[in-house]
Amino acid sequence: MQSRHEVLLLAPSLLGPVPSTLADAVTDLPSCRQLERFLSRCRHKRRDKALDGEAALCEGLQRFIPDGDQTWPASGAIAASALGLADGRMHYRAAPVHLRADRDRVLLFAGNDLRLSAEDANSLTRDFNQLYNDIQISLSFAQDHWVLSAAEAPGPDLPALASVAGRYLDTVMPTDAASQKWRQLLNEIQMFLYDHPVNQKRAAAGELSVNGFWFWGGGIQQPLELTAGGRLIGNDPIARGIAELAKLPIESLDQIERTQSYDYSVIVWDVAEQALLGGDASAWLQALAQFNERFGPLLERSLADRSLAMTLDTGACQYTPDRRWFHRLLSRDKALVDWIERA
Repeated sequence: MQSRHEVLLLAPSLLGPVPSTLADAVTDLPSCRQLERFLSRCRHKRRDKALDGEAALCEGLQRFIPDGDQTWPASGAIAASALGLADGRMHYRAAPVHLRADRDRVLLFAGNDLRLSAEDANSLTRDFNQLYNDIQISLSFAQDHWVLSAAEAPGPDLPALASVAGRYLDTVMPTDAASQKWRQLLNEIQMFLYDHPVNQKRAAAGELSVNGFWFWGGGIQQPLELTAGGRLIGNDPIARGIAELAKLPIESLDQIERTQSYDYSVIVWDVAEQALLGGDASAWLQALAQFNERFGPLLERSLADRSLAMTLDTGACQYTPDRRWFHRLLSRDKALVDWIERA
């Protein structure tokens, strides 16, 4: 077993980018002393364009591929493995969304406010599959996650959910002829959902209606080999699917400190990303405080313990401890507000 334990901690959107609509939230940040200390003692590798959680995870795992030429599975195919689907169809990530009219335009929202109970999700899934049975398109749901499966691709991939949530639909929806089937499918689904009993129940309870779906990350399932001796931590469907394909263990967040049993750990924590997907400033601020409480001790340990090789990846930037930080002990840590990315 190697002498250093490598930890890749993925916390997409933890530090933004925060859209302009939530700019006021940046002035009301919680106290996150351990996170501030860690960031102030790190080297930073900023990306030209922020990655969503899926893309950051897939990029980060490249370092654990024995054969660098291996083709990486699409996120939809990985999520299908997490749901126990195994066939030769195209699989896509899927998510319920809320489409809201804003004058003559439509805004798209996603996130935690649109999570459905297992009963409601199964009701939507059953009715959807009955509607599209003739054209061999099906929707699957398990453990709060969705996958669309199709005999053939309806068109080129749509943008990832993280790049469309909170934005006007006309700015993100492809208008080319090749994407016509996608546009038709999305419009049909809106009509299917308009007066569905699930939405009638949500309206009566004062909840956001699920009046659309978004699909992305399409691909066919394929084998995946990662270096032995590692583990994944978290409940993200991509993490669970990767663990299934690569035959690696997946554990709960309660096990993050148990590093001695493995050569590397990949931790996926998407709470902040889910908050920003829903445009929920309060939930994002709570996520910052929750992250500091849950991972603060591990971040502190990584600064002092040379046997622990830590990388914090927020999608927009990667942070790794700078072993020269002890020369700057008297320097003042930067405040958390100085680390927040703006969209």
